[in-house]
Amino acid sequence: MESSAFGLRSKVPRIEHHNVPFYDVVGMLQNPLVLRQVIDWFVTTIRRHYPTVGYLVLPDSRGYIFAEVGTRLGLTVVFAPKNGKLPDDLVDKISYGTEYSQDTICMRKNSITPGSNVIIIDDVIATGGSFIALKKLVEKQGGRVYGGLFMADAGVVENLSSVIQCQYHAYIYFSGPMSKIIRYQPAPNEVKIPTDNVSVILSSPALEYLARQVDGYYLPIQWGRFPDGTHNIKFPSCLKKRKVRYFMSLQPEFIWQEMLVMEVLARQGLDSLHIYIPYLPSGTMERVSEPGVLATAEVELRKLSEQPITRKGPARIHFLDAHAPVSLFYLRDGVHVEHHSAIPLLKRRIRCQNIVIVFPDDGSYKRFSPFFQGYPMIVCTKLRDPVNPLSRKVTVNETYGMNSNFDWKNSNVEFLIVDDLAHSGGTLLECAKMLTSFGAQKISAYVTHMVGENNSFEKLLNGPFKTIYFTDSTPTSIRAHHFNEGHYQGNGKTCLLSSIDAMGLETNKRCFEGYLLASTSRVKALGVYQALVTKSNNFELFLTETDSGIAPQPISLEKTTEGALNRGIELNKIWNKWDRFFNYHENNNSTCLAIESGLILQPNHQEVTVLSSSSDPTVHIDTRIIPGGVVDSYLTDLGVQDSTTLGSYLASTGGFSSDNWHQRVLGISRSDIITDLVRKSMLAQVPDSQVCDLEREHE
Repeated sequence: MESSAFGLRSKVPRIEHHNVPFYDVVGMLQNPLVLRQVIDWFVTTIRRHYPTVGYLVLPDSRGYIFAEVGTRLGLTVVFAPKNGKLPDDLVDKISYGTEYSQDTICMRKNSITPGSNVIIIDDVIATGGSFIALKKLVEKQGGRVYGGLFMADAGVVENLSSVIQCQYHAYIYFSGPMSKIIRYQPAPNEVKIPTDNVSVILSSPALEYLARQVDGYYLPIQWGRFPDGTHNIKFPSCLKKRKVRYFMSLQPEFIWQEMLVMEVLARQGLDSLHIYIPYLPSGTMERVSEPGVLATAEVELRKLSEQPITRKGPARIHFLDAHAPVSLFYLRDGVHVEHHSAIPLLKRRIRCQNIVIVFPDDGSYKRFSPFFQGYPMIVCTKLRDPVNPLSRKVTVNETYGMNSNFDWKNSNVEFLIVDDLAHSGGTLLECAKMLTSFGAQKISAYVTHMVGENNSFEKLLNGPFKTIYFTDSTPTSIRAHHFNEGHYQGNGKTCLLSSIDAMGLETNKRCFEGYLLASTSRVKALGVYQALVTKSNNFELFLTETDSGIAPQPISLEKTTEGALNRGIELNKIWNKWDRFFNYHENNNSTCLAIESGLILQPNHQEVTVLSSSSDPTVHIDTRIIPGGVVDSYLTDLGVQDSTTLGSYLASTGGFSSDNWHQRVLGISRSDIITDLVRKSMLAQVPDSQVCDLEREHE
């Protein structure tokens, strides 16, 4: 849940139905800004945590409001109406009980392809009755409900995820421990990073899943909107003299925001700017054959050329297997373009010695044949069906390196179809059909970009292919790969190649990590975040308030340590509820952190900060000498008592806030103290052989 949702909770009316709280969220739905925030959150959550889904199921009636989520993600949307809205012979139906009524919900038969992963979205979840009913309907059609997303959780049922036997997320939790958990996202200009030579990574929302894989400091961009819908974008301000790598998707829903950011980035005094475009969506519209049609690629690429100069010259733009390389000539002079291909990665994965490369058309042959010198090759052509102009038949046009006695039926020969992208998958399937007609026994396929319109990858996975190779250049490719793992029990039908590797970038090898901090203080959170971002890009930080079990101002190292440990113990009590945010991440790491600050009076006055971590049995400590008579004044006025914190005392007597007294008195901010402490704790958890390298990295 985003922190911006906190203010909404008190504004939502609470009504009782049979002693079960019912929350009227109509006001949220009527507020365009709030509804936009919720939909954006749904989209981001699915991209980040549920990349494997292919279907979105929306129950009648308020669930229908969120159909835009499916449109933005390219998911197939399935509507689940109430009983009586469709003829009985067309639907599967199930009756269920809610917290206040009995009802029946329906779903059109054969709406979901067996083996598909599904997300259910609705406005509110209370007892989970309607969700369980929908889950049963999906399972009846052979689908798998991967999770649920809701605008609000009424907090009626304890451990609701166990009751519905499924993971779920809510934008707002109205009660229970989860109601106090916030996903922390720092303001872009808050984060301080080491002044080293490590690159800063920025990205479009659509490509965050790729950008977080790159070695460097991933910093967030806030893609917000004002109430009237205009963009309110905030980007990091610490970019001067930095190497910046910016990932652009050029997807229709993001292209304007991405262009706005690109326009101002190079004006920030960057050392250099590299723009990465793994997939160019407009690449198929690089030319027109009739008046009045817009060549989208031409306009986009010319706009992309309008960049200010960085300290090291113009930005470098990186493309991965652009559909029509000639379209890149639309870029104006002075723009440095680097072309990358994933074919070298493909060639490393090819195991069969007897491979024949098959190109569906002359374009793919011209583009990729230089990579396959020495291989037998078949070049095909596509002929329009005179009966059905939208259908094309694939036939052999030319062959290279294949003699007249070539045995098409040899089971040791593998035919590998190579193309740059798959929209509907029709060309690949027609090409495979042609090869099968000649008697081919083993057929595989490769495309750099699995676009997968209308879940067409399902048709490909059900096709005659031994293996389908593709990169992770589009979110659809991730869904296709994981759909395969669920549908075929991971038998190797798909092989996912890294577009990051293909573009020559160093990858961050760490797996996804989740952190829960026992505080909602943004100062503490920023300190932890600044330390984590120098360790890995693949993490999320959540905040929740816990009780230390001691007085507000602990005086002694022992009391301060006791407070940190008490917070950690309380934090572990909600571990199972919180961990559902992360338990679907393969090989994940989840860590609870607790931080407590106190005073030491002997032998001199010091502030002590104690860090307790669930991943480390050692308690880590930072001490700072407090100069002058600051503590003497505190003790003189209040005595040796612990009901008033030193920060509160200084705020009332020193004319500055309780959050910035560290900077004024100690010469270092509290967030930076915490950053240093967390970094030291991370160094203590790695082998001695790696400590020197890490210390140099963080200097």
